[in-house]
Formats: sequence, C-alpha cells, structure tokens
Amino acid sequence: GRRIVCGRGIPPPPPLFPQTPFHSTLSMSRCVTVVHLSDTHGHHEGLAVPPGDMLIHSGDFTNNGTQAEFQAFDRWLAGLPHRHKIVVLGNHDQPTKNPNAAALLPHASHVLHHHSVEVCGLRIYGLPCDRPCPHPIPVGMDIVV
Repeated sequence: GRRIVCGRGIPPPPPLFPQTPFHSTLSMSRCVTVVHLSDTHGHHEGLAVPPGDMLIHSGDFTNNGTQAEFQAFDRWLAGLPHRHKIVVLGNHDQPTKNPNAAALLPHASHVLHHHSVEVCGLRIYGLPCDRPCPHPIPVGMDIVV
C-alpha cells in the first residue's frame, strides 16, 4: 500500500490493523487535519475547537436525544469553520428516538450510521453505538468512528 508522509518527512504511525492494507487516496503532498470530539453532552458551546479540514464528532453530543438538543448541536456545528463535519450518533443521542437524525443535523456534512464516506481522500466508516453490530466493518477503511 501507499504511505502518506505528513509534515517534515515524518511517516504516519504503523497501522493498527496490519492485516488490512492502507489504501488511502490522499495525495502524497497533502496532510489532512482531523479534529475529533466525543461525549460533549450538550457542553459543546464552551469548547475551544481547533481549526482543521475535518471535524468528527463520535457521539453523545446530547444527554437525552431530544429534538431541542439536536437543534442546539446543529446551530453550534453551523458556526464551526471546518469544511467537512462528520457525526456518528452515540447511545445518549438515541438513534431509535431519532430515526432520521441526518435531517435534524443539516449542518453536518455526513451523519454516518453503518456506512462509509470518502472525505479528503480518507475512507471513514461510522459505527454508531448499537449492539450487537449488525454489519461487518468494511475492509480498507482509513478511519473507523
């Protein structure tokens, strides 16, 4: 597989799953800054979020999964400078209570629920908090959230 070199010729760390080859389509001359958040539980307004190309929130942005909490989170997302905003629901976001969560988060570029998307040349798979996992994680993902 192709290796990505970021910064001053520093190679990325070895893959966590060496049996799965790294197949990113990311340009060798471009680094992507990914900002990751989770478990903000309604306290996202007070966070100093660093800039980046991509923001990933891996769930529990609400306490009870109410529509008002989703709307507040979406307003906060709208004010962030990140070009790509990816959200995966956590157990507190209660996807069963909000089966169409993507519609409640129009400022999220992608709301991932057992599917993948390619952003900035990286393949990202969203694995929400529901057990047991009904689908295997596809091979070749660069980021699993």
